[in-house]
Amino acid sequence: MVLAQSIYASHRIVNLSGLKPPLIRRLQSVRVEHVLLIAILSVGIALRLFRLNHQSLWLDEIGEGSVASTPFPQFFSEVRVGAGAAPLDYLAVKLMLALFGHGTTATRLWAFLCGSLVIFLTYRVGIEFFKNAAVGLIAAFMVSVSAFLIFYSQEARFYSLAALLGLLNLWAFDRAFERDRRIDWIVFGLVVALGLYGHYFLAALVATEGVFLVAYWLWRAAGARWSSTIVRRAAAQVGRFLAASIAGIVVFVPWLLFAAGGTLNWGWPPLPPLDLARMHQIAVVLLALAPLNSTPSWNAVAWARTDVVLLLAVLGLIVALVRSRTQVLLLAITPPLMVVLAWRADQVAHYFWAERQVIAALPLLYLLAASGVAYVGARLWRVERSRLLAGVLIGVLAVGWVAFNAGPIRRVYAGTWNVKEDWRGAAAFISTQACPDSHFYSFLDEHSSYGFAWYAPSLTSRTDSIFRAGNSGDLLEAIRRVQFGPHDWTVVTIPSAVQDEGGTTVDAVLGGEGWTYRDFRGIRAYYRQPTCGH
Repeated sequence: MVLAQSIYASHRIVNLSGLKPPLIRRLQSVRVEHVLLIAILSVGIALRLFRLNHQSLWLDEIGEGSVASTPFPQFFSEVRVGAGAAPLDYLAVKLMLALFGHGTTATRLWAFLCGSLVIFLTYRVGIEFFKNAAVGLIAAFMVSVSAFLIFYSQEARFYSLAALLGLLNLWAFDRAFERDRRIDWIVFGLVVALGLYGHYFLAALVATEGVFLVAYWLWRAAGARWSSTIVRRAAAQVGRFLAASIAGIVVFVPWLLFAAGGTLNWGWPPLPPLDLARMHQIAVVLLALAPLNSTPSWNAVAWARTDVVLLLAVLGLIVALVRSRTQVLLLAITPPLMVVLAWRADQVAHYFWAERQVIAALPLLYLLAASGVAYVGARLWRVERSRLLAGVLIGVLAVGWVAFNAGPIRRVYAGTWNVKEDWRGAAAFISTQACPDSHFYSFLDEHSSYGFAWYAPSLTSRTDSIFRAGNSGDLLEAIRRVQFGPHDWTVVTIPSAVQDEGGTTVDAVLGGEGWTYRDFRGIRAYYRQPTCGH
């Protein structure tokens, strides 16, 4: 503002009419809230863009990119057999690849865009639910520096989209709940359909919202001694909610029927019962970047990062309820319910549990925590009543929060958390060292471009799955059955190469037959020496 006034003062020397220049009027109309939001978005986008292509795509990302590259109508059949795969994210990745080419950055670009939009939508949901711009800004800032959300904004999978659609669902529901207009319920129904096409676990939100809406009106009706007016209003709004939700589900039914014939049992060992200790550890993974699927352990720093947020969330929930923001209960009950439902689904399907499945719950925790921070900040403001001191305090707290989360963010950039296989490096080595008559065998199949063939598409025609070529589901047995040529290659994961199978290993068998290998992060490429004089 001082800068704007200085510009204006100098301009008046030559502006004899005395009218304010349009530029000055625009500068003076800019609200501090918008300046802060732009700053938060800039920080969050920069953190998500930094080293976006540093690590190679790993097998799940390559699988998504390979499916996205498949022509229609085969595309939908390929999505159908993917683990937990709904088509919306794959369609968006397909568009990114069509626009920006076949590469690491292009494949991850959609996840980056979704992760960046999550920051803005968190701000909007904060205002919608709490009617408080400070809550929206604080929550957006927390989301912008969340290591977990940064990581999945740099991974070509549907997790960033799930977080985005979860927030969009809550935003649409709250608008419909408060305004109760037909257009708002239509928008909500469309968002329900969009969410289901993006991630199956977002169905939990619709269930939570339904339970909340019925409980809310029962409470209102009981408080009004079952007034006929209240009962009619309740029945009308619950009816509109059901109509919108059912319409959204009906739009999703065609895909549900098509995908129902896919794999329902993925063969992983059954998960143990879900207890409070495991629930807390899931929060530690989401909020403090403990290893995925880790068991509860004592780590004072990680627990501190987690419990500070959880305690602030409890405070924020209480404050909001005291202020009659009843719908914030949705933000509180959705995360645990989503975890329970996802855990149960994995138990039934024997799928590999990972906390990323419930990533949509993470911004909700930050929204509640932001409410707690805003309350504490308001109390301090009343005590000090100094804008300068408040500004300094806000700056110190922001820097402190970034420092508090610096360790997890560094692990994301260093590639030491949830390490990704280096298919890019393996492909570069294989394509330069292989012979014209070489054939390549991978533990992956064409659904994932055999891994290295994503980065070296010219090798695809000479590549096959080791399990298909060896006609066995056992890696060691398959390798023994394949009739390898003198210049052939085999690519497996490093753990499977050294795993003891009946007193021997893949490494020992191939080594005994004169194979050598080159290791890349997570994978081992076997070949024979010499190779075409290289």
